[in-house]
Amino acid sequence: MAATALADGALPAALLDDLALGLAATPAPHVVAALAEADPLRLDLPALPGLQATAPETLRALGALYLAARLEDMGVLVAVEWLVRERAALRIPAASAQRLEDIARRRPQELPREQRALLYARLFGSGPGVGADPGRADARFEPLLAALCSALVTCGARPAGTADRDHAAVAAAARDLAISTSSSAGGGVVLAVPRVNDQLRRGIELLSDPGIGALVGGRGFWATLQAMLGASAPDLRRLLDVGRNGQRVLRWLADAVPALAQPAGIGPAIAPDAVTSAAAWMQACGLPLPARREGWA
Repeated sequence: MAATALADGALPAALLDDLALGLAATPAPHVVAALAEADPLRLDLPALPGLQATAPETLRALGALYLAARLEDMGVLVAVEWLVRERAALRIPAASAQRLEDIARRRPQELPREQRALLYARLFGSGPGVGADPGRADARFEPLLAALCSALVTCGARPAGTADRDHAAVAAAARDLAISTSSSAGGGVVLAVPRVNDQLRRGIELLSDPGIGALVGGRGFWATLQAMLGASAPDLRRLLDVGRNGQRVLRWLADAVPALAQPAGIGPAIAPDAVTSAAAWMQACGLPLPARREGWA
């Protein structure tokens, strides 16, 4: 899959759509309450050690927070925090100033940077091509995600059913990742999604504001963000591709949980977009693709 071009226009809107997709991962209040109880899943699934501790809702929430973590790596909220802190000294239009004041007033309800960093470290740890940091708490998540993506690319799109070797490898890698997340995720992960998503949505809208862009000579979200970060700006396109495609693979995994709870040997349905997203994630992380299976582009 070709890397995403960082051109203004449709892409900021598409990124907001990605955040909305993540927000849709937040389940109804009664489901959140169930996640907080002793039996967090409320899933009527056959017994499979460890898997029943991972709800589809939790995996979708993980996908939303995985994208959020990569946007955090891009410096979106760092730029916003600087603007809020310096807002009294900025010469900007009244509408832009009002947007900054609205963000400043919401600060007490937002998840602070230190708590976000701890949350992402607990959930995702370090990983290939995504700012590996040996000080992070958990280094299992992204190697397991890499194994799943590699298996998806090798296997290609499939209907659900009896699995051959490649299909069985997808099911095994998917189970490993789903079970692993149960040790680090819980109801609090689901509850964090709307708070973090709201912060990012407002940040993207602020950095897309022409009055803010004029401060640094930028036109549009990407040019403004890069100008604000200057020489310290990371590879924004790579991080965006990692986050967006990682979220899509995790959403596929959430949908596959019921099939994964079936007896061994029955492979889950694999849609073409799950395969292409897995390939794009690997490419963005700098990982070599396995041999492509005939039948997908």
